[in-house]
Amino acid sequence: MTFSAPGLQQLHEKIYYFPNFVSKEDVAKINASIDEEQSLKHPFEEMNFGTTPQIIELFPVWEKVSELLAPDYVVHPLLTCLHFKEGAEMLPHCDSPGEGNHEDLTLPDVWSTCCLLEFGVITYFGDFTGGEVYYPNQDITIAVQPGDLVIHGALEDYSHGVKKVLSGSRFAYSNFCLRADKNPGTFYNYKSEEYCELLKDKTPENVSKWLHPLKLNENIIVLDNEPQKYI
Repeated sequence: MTFSAPGLQQLHEKIYYFPNFVSKEDVAKINASIDEEQSLKHPFEEMNFGTTPQIIELFPVWEKVSELLAPDYVVHPLLTCLHFKEGAEMLPHCDSPGEGNHEDLTLPDVWSTCCLLEFGVITYFGDFTGGEVYYPNQDITIAVQPGDLVIHGALEDYSHGVKKVLSGSRFAYSNFCLRADKNPGTFYNYKSEEYCELLKDKTPENVSKWLHPLKLNENIIVLDNEPQKYI
């Protein structure tokens, strides 16, 4: 699959870069809506970044991402960001162990999609220096800026990391992408009849319904005796 859109640059077979995917005006609005003090620590102690609460202002970005990927690919509902403070980084990792490899999962698979993922899709917010995303197998580094979007393969051959944030706060709106025809039925596909009916009015109540799986994964991993709400 090759993604194509004005402004989207293909850097490798499965690495794409879209500078200024979100306008500076919209980045400023979303930045203003983020309360850094409410960020939660990652449940794994070795992770030195946090996660934000839900940011309702991200919903138009989710739709913009979905429009870019449609109709062949979808992402499940998500309105939170990963929060990298000064000094935070992430070692190379992959987003999915691959189809059928459920035994290799290390986080709760709330949407039953982790092994079906083909791409990670990340949009950046905040105000930061450093925090470049890098791909050691392809020898590619992208100096992302607020408003930029990156798409990369989800499997081990496209392992990726984040270099240390030198200053400020880096917020990564990290979505995960799978083929629309492989949706396990835990959410409505973008622009499906059910999606349009649920979100014809984007009230907080309807968005809240959209943010919850239509059915639960019976094999979900449990952390601290409670399943994580989002992956």
